[in-house]
This record gives sequence, structure tokens and C-alpha cells, in this order.
Amino acid sequence: MRNLYAAKRRLTDWINSNVKTCYGKTGQVLLPIFITLTFADDITDLNEAHKLFKQFIAKVNYQIFHTKKAHIRYAATFEIQPGRLKKYGVAVWHYHVIFFNWEMIDTKTGVTPKRRFWQNLDKDLLQNIWDNGHIDIRDITEVTDVGWYMTKYMVKDANDPKLNGRISYLVSKNLKKAGTIYNTDFVDMLLKDFPEDTLQHFRTGIKVNFLGSKDRMIFNFSKYPELRERNEQLIKEYFGEI
Repeated sequence: MRNLYAAKRRLTDWINSNVKTCYGKTGQVLLPIFITLTFADDITDLNEAHKLFKQFIAKVNYQIFHTKKAHIRYAATFEIQPGRLKKYGVAVWHYHVIFFNWEMIDTKTGVTPKRRFWQNLDKDLLQNIWDNGHIDIRDITEVTDVGWYMTKYMVKDANDPKLNGRISYLVSKNLKKAGTIYNTDFVDMLLKDFPEDTLQHFRTGIKVNFLGSKDRMIFNFSKYPELRERNEQLIKEYFGEI
């Protein structure tokens, strides 16, 4: 359980460090896309489930982004379908996936459609790519703490023996890595320079092993690219690459 909570914190940092950090061809910030993938068959073996999921990611890269390289950035969690387990007694896996750099271009105009990205997804095409079951697309554009939203169910299956010794989440290798700064004076100096409208989310009293609790603030600098670059440069100068 302790390891799972630690994994949950790591994945939360991974996600919040990559949400709204990718830009489209016209310079606009790309919004996150949240998709749930379920299996029609009784896929109870986690190795088999992971194999089918990775095939799905490869097909997304090839059929949507027309590349055999790892282009799409994602993070995924997986859990047992609770309704199916309760009704039929079969522990079938399903996936929650967030994509960070999914850009859709209108083939007629050559620009990004004005509607929110999740509304512009070609669900029929995705359903053909994921031919193992059902796809559900959810709008999370108003979610401020996407990391918590994504990981809040991770501890439900903590006692499942299938997860013993297994990584409890999947991430693409091309994600931006979260860094940690332990110098509180330096952090306070940075915070004083942040405009008020960069504070996107504030949550207090989060329980942490051995530390009691902590607060979490999430800032978004999409409106202030110069300030973001300056802060990143300060961090590199003081602490090196983190």
C-alpha cells in the first residue's frame, strides 16, 4: 500500500508536469484528452491487457499521426471493471488514458477546429483502432488538478495479487520529467513573481506518508511564456537540470 501511494504521487507529478505544456502548429496550447478503454472479452491477464494496450498506442501513432515513431504523449492507469466483477464475478481490466499532445487539424482549412479537442475526435476511427471493446471520451478541460483526477482510483485494487511487484501505471517515454526543489527560500522567491491568474488549482491538507500532510498548488504559464522561460533558466542556474 505504501508503494502504491508513492506511485500515485509520482504519476500525479508526471501528469501535472505535462498537462497544457504542448503546443500545436499554430502556437495554441493543446488541451488534455481523456479516454477510457474497456475490453469486450474477459481479459483477466494483465500481461495480455498491456500487450493490447501497447498495440493500440502503436496504431494511434501510425494511423492518426502517420509515424512509426513514438509521437503521442500519454499516461495511463488500469483497474478492474467493478460493475463486471460484481455482476459476473470476472476481474476484467480496463484503462484510463490521458493524451497530452493530440492535435487535430481541419483538412479543409489547415487550422485547428474551434471546438474543444475532445469534441473533434473521430470516435469511429478510434473505435476501429481499439477493436477490443468500448471507448468512452470524457471532457476534462475544466479539471484543474488532472493528476489527482487520473490517479484517484489507483488504490482501489491495491490488494489484488495481480499487481504484486508490478508497476501500477504506464507512461510514454517522451514525457517531460517532474523536478523537485528542496530549497524553500528559492521557491518563495519564485512564488512572489507569479501573477495571480497563473494559480490554476490549490488543494490543502493532502495526506503524505511520514510527513503528515502537504499543500499542492498548480500554476499554468501558458499566458506568460517569457516568465516561464525565465523561471526555468533560474532553476537551471541554481540547481542544474532537474
